[in-house]
Parts: sequence; C-alpha cells; structure tokens
Amino acid sequence: MKRFLVTCSYDGSDFAGWQKQENKRCVESEIEKALAGFDQRASSIVGSGRTDAKVHALAQRFHYDTTLEISASQVVKALNSHLPEDIFIKEAQAVSRDFHARFHAINKCYRYLINNRDYDVLMRNYQTYVKDRLDVARMRETAELFVGHQDFATFCATTFEEKENQVREIRSLVVSDNEGIITLTFEGKSFLRYMVRMISQTLIEVGRGKLTKDEVEEMLKAKDKSACRYNAKPEGLYLVRIDYE
Repeated sequence: MKRFLVTCSYDGSDFAGWQKQENKRCVESEIEKALAGFDQRASSIVGSGRTDAKVHALAQRFHYDTTLEISASQVVKALNSHLPEDIFIKEAQAVSRDFHARFHAINKCYRYLINNRDYDVLMRNYQTYVKDRLDVARMRETAELFVGHQDFATFCATTFEEKENQVREIRSLVVSDNEGIITLTFEGKSFLRYMVRMISQTLIEVGRGKLTKDEVEEMLKAKDKSACRYNAKPEGLYLVRIDYE
C-alpha cells in the first residue's frame, strides 16, 4: 500500500466548494472521479481542509492510498489527463502511511484580493470590487488586533455545538496595497468557518470609515456570534499554501 500527498490548484468559480455534496459540482468529487478513471484501487482522498463555494486554491493538498504500482510523476500525469480544465495537479510525492494531510499541517496561508481601482469585468470572479476609496493605513492598524492566540467566536460561523473551543492563532495578517489592488494575507495553523472572510470584510468596513479600530476591538472581545454581520464575497479568497514539517 502506498500513500501519496498531492498538491492541486483550482479555479473555484464553478464549484460548490471542496467537500463533495450530493447533486453539486465539488472539487473533491471531481478528483475522486478522475482517480477512478485510472486507479480502481485508490481510496477516497483526504484534504488538508475545505474551501467554500467560489473560493480558489493555488496549492490545496490531499492524500490518498493505493496498491497500484505507480510513481508520483505518473500520478500527476494520469490525474491531469482525467481532470477538467479548472483543476490542475501540480505535484505528488510518496509519504509514510501515518502521514495525514489535515492533521499534520502546521501552517496555512490564505490571501484575500480587493480591487479598489477601476472595475475590471474580467476579474469579477477573482477579486472583490470595492468602489469606495479605502484607507489602507487604518486597515493595517486594525489588522494588528487579530494577530495572536485568541478567541475568534465573533468572527466565524462555526457554532459552539460544532466546536466549543474557538480559540485560534493568526500568526500574521499583512495588508498590502499595489496601486489599488489590496491584498490581505493570513497565516495560521487553522481557521474556523468564514473566519478569513468575516475578518476581511470587517477590515474593508474599517477602510471605508464605517467602523473604528476601537469598535472592532470590542467586537473581538465580545465573543458573540451576533456581534459581526460582515462576510466578504468568496470570489476574492485564495488558499495559497499548506505547510508541513
């Protein structure tokens, strides 16, 4: 039995998310269908985590097991020959049987892209357009509130029934501006549902002048599911990288 760790990228525009769902087009199900096309011995795939509908990935990772005699390079070639054009396998590597794509991840990087210049119709599925001029300096200052090990109950849609402990660590949150294309880059070991999108939209509202840093700090301290009503559009979000030891 072999176990492979596979890295893929995908355009999330036409997907209902990573996780397979009945009667919906999902990344996980498309990859498993492609695997079945050349390897009847392959197990179900196990992803490093989920992405929501219309969210993109530059380097999502998953593992699977097989008894088929096949090399890592052959896995890449075979999968790409069976996959639709909006999913691409970048690499594969053999790993130990106790390796786990989700549980062994030590860091994840997400990027949120905001178009704060002229509207670009060709990028409508890949950036979030904000017409109002954003104050990037205020966004940067407020972003510092989210860095560290703290309770993010206010800024996620994960219920307490699902996860009672909603303490997570954001190791870094960088706000950069390249001539009106504003990028929010998040790094941390794990993130709760909609956490990145809710924080991103909150920072957009700060940039608009609709929220102050003090108000955001109070929202964070409240640990209250009703304290944040913001959730950024999924099109601007990218899973950039998953790191392992």
